Amino acid sequence: MTGSVAAASCGTATGGRRAHAATQRTVVSATASATRRSAATDVRPPAIRAAAAAPGAGYRHDRPGSGTGLRWVLDPDDDHACVRALLGVHDLADGVVVCLAAPGSPWPVLARDVLLALGKDRRALDAAGPRSSAPGLLELWLRAEQVHHLVVLRAHLLPFSTLAAVDRLAVATGVQVWRVAHGPLHSARTPTTLPWPAMLALLTVPTAADRQKPTAEEQYATVRDLAARAGRAWRIYTERTRIRARKVRPDCALGVLLQNLTIDAHDGDDLLLRLHAARVGLRDAGLHLVLPALATDTRLLGYLGPRFSPETVTRLRRLACPLAVGALTLARATDSSAPWLAKTRLDWTDPCGRHVRAYTGTFRVPPQARPMLRALLLDRASRDDPPPALFIGRDGKALLGRRLAHRIRAGADLAGLPAGEAAIPREKCYTPETFATTFTGATNLQPRSKH
Repeated sequence: MTGSVAAASCGTATGGRRAHAATQRTVVSATASATRRSAATDVRPPAIRAAAAAPGAGYRHDRPGSGTGLRWVLDPDDDHACVRALLGVHDLADGVVVCLAAPGSPWPVLARDVLLALGKDRRALDAAGPRSSAPGLLELWLRAEQVHHLVVLRAHLLPFSTLAAVDRLAVATGVQVWRVAHGPLHSARTPTTLPWPAMLALLTVPTAADRQKPTAEEQYATVRDLAARAGRAWRIYTERTRIRARKVRPDCALGVLLQNLTIDAHDGDDLLLRLHAARVGLRDAGLHLVLPALATDTRLLGYLGPRFSPETVTRLRRLACPLAVGALTLARATDSSAPWLAKTRLDWTDPCGRHVRAYTGTFRVPPQARPMLRALLLDRASRDDPPPALFIGRDGKALLGRRLAHRIRAGADLAGLPAGEAAIPREKCYTPETFATTFTGATNLQPRSKH
């Protein structure tokens, strides 16, 4: 063997080929012996042993799709601290999703597990379609949630076909997939592998979401100025039409204005600050906004919001059907009944889900609720030759008020949220006792006296 290697180093081609063949036979023989010994001493459970022995179940660097969107992350010591640390960086607001893969999972099962990591409810997934539809639903929701990083723990125990599907998902969605391998490393380190502490450091880099939020004083001044600017135009209208008192309804211009100013409120205190600022801004424009909810009936304040608190957004994320969650989200954002929502057209909706236009103005959708509207838009874009309506059924036809009300009611039940007015297939049936009457009975607008 030494002589063959020496001949190869001196440029003898024949000796080099003989040395290579001998080396290959030695490696194959040693590998077979090691395999027989490891099989005899393997004490792992049969399921994990079978998953590890499946074609492509190892974590060699020559796995499919070793492109820029896929990286193998190494945990050679199989440390519990690695799993705990990576599960701790799961945060949809930052675009990071972490999923613990079951050994040997086929692609539809892993796709369903990732959907559960995205916050979906098992009952909602069952209602959304068969298990075979989970991969397509996963691709849609990764786009809608704007996920940047998908971390798959125990990826070395997945079969080759599942890993190939994950690779295709990364290419289709542009998501950076981190496949974490736990255990001793059996292949050479390559540029596509990374130790797990280094990957953890990359995922915990401060992002734009970590920037300092505006102070209460800054928020107050912003809302006050916006209300004053809109109030000046409203003042001209009230004087021209001689309207002395007007109840504010969801389908009037002032209702749209107050929706724009309060929809971002994340708790009761923030809502009160915005309402006070709006009242001051309108007063500076010569208008007096009466808010009985602040003076006499605090119970009515609940109808003003906050409509997209963290708990509400978590419940909305339980829904997997894009149509149901999109309709319920717009119902809460616009305070519209199902027949009014059914009239919404696609070209009235911002492609990024930031706002939706109606007859009386443009309603804003807060950032935390936009993924639900984006999911609806993505689902609609996948249909062939759809009608101009925003809400279309599985038959490709526009949903009318009654059918849309049924879908909203079913979605609200799965999410554990009140369906309220949006689940009633009647137009303009606002009452003070429903969540869809945010401003009805709670606010009045009167021009200030000139004296």
